[in-house]
Amino acid sequence: MRVLITGSRAPVAILLARSLHAAGATVYTADSLRPNFGQNCRAVTEDFRLPSPRFASQDCLTLLARLASEKQLNAIIPTCEETFALAAGRTNLPPSVRLLCPDIEVLDKLHHKGRGIAFAASLGLATPETCGKADLTRDGILKRAYSRFSSHVIPLRGTQAQRQKAEAKKLPDDGEWVWQEWISGKALCTYSLCHDGQVLAHAAYRTLYTVGLGAGIFYDAVHGPLYDASLAAAQKLAAATHYTGSLSLDFIEEVASRLVLIEINPRATMGLALLSHQPAFAACWKTLLGGDKAPEKVVPGTGRRQLKAAMLLLGRERNWRDVFTTPDVLSDPNDPGPARAALRIYLSYAWQAKKKKLSTMAFSTHDIEWNG
Repeated sequence: MRVLITGSRAPVAILLARSLHAAGATVYTADSLRPNFGQNCRAVTEDFRLPSPRFASQDCLTLLARLASEKQLNAIIPTCEETFALAAGRTNLPPSVRLLCPDIEVLDKLHHKGRGIAFAASLGLATPETCGKADLTRDGILKRAYSRFSSHVIPLRGTQAQRQKAEAKKLPDDGEWVWQEWISGKALCTYSLCHDGQVLAHAAYRTLYTVGLGAGIFYDAVHGPLYDASLAAAQKLAAATHYTGSLSLDFIEEVASRLVLIEINPRATMGLALLSHQPAFAACWKTLLGGDKAPEKVVPGTGRRQLKAAMLLLGRERNWRDVFTTPDVLSDPNDPGPARAALRIYLSYAWQAKKKKLSTMAFSTHDIEWNG
């Protein structure tokens, strides 16, 4: 196996690189952002700098096509939002290299906050009432149709005075917005690896600590009935779309342990950290890459993991026992580079973000975002 993983700014790409390297693959990484974790990882043969998938997508695809030929790649595995640009331009890539993600029509439908939920509802999954009109007169929540990290979210709840203030607010004119019913309960996230509509591996987890409203930096695996219910939802979506690649879902657990699907992320998320330490997970990727027989049972996510550098820098109201007793996703005695580089990388992103007058979270996806 000779694979190239894009999105090496993200720890999830490094976890995947280590898993595939341990399974015998030659692994390359690529990203348009510097510095990144792929430059510091022993599992990575070489990290390449790409043109921006968002602002120079054709140049990005041209370089990937050249690398596919030069390095004799079997597959390109996107991990972050560059997934959408690569899927939209997959005909630019040599037919000899597999792009391990669905077609852009499937990705875009699931990524859209309104159409994705409507599609899930059509399959019989529990979803909140959602409409494509930015209704400021009803309690609920407004979301930009294409957004990430729970950014561009406006809660519409509270006293009459707060309602009047919200109704008077003018929405930023930076994209389509949808209104969604407010669902009270506890958040539950999932990550699934799928092959032609079949879920091969599945992690369900709580994000005990976050940056802002949505970006999780601490992951605690969940099992039992909630795991089973979330797996059933992922299986329905995967089967209906013949999904291949990484599929991530966000739920709210209501009081009666009913899971309500509130968002679909058709790309990798850090739930992969609860699977990547298992040899069985690498075997699942062999199914995608080489046609090996799929495992007889779905591989479940286990344990707890954290992004320790982010916990130290950004975690709020953190329990220090969690910080010092939970494994860091980047730590590996055989590959110390990514963990050692984490603080330097995050501080570099903060500095670059300041120069562009963006938040650090917004900067981290600015050059790879897909907004329809």
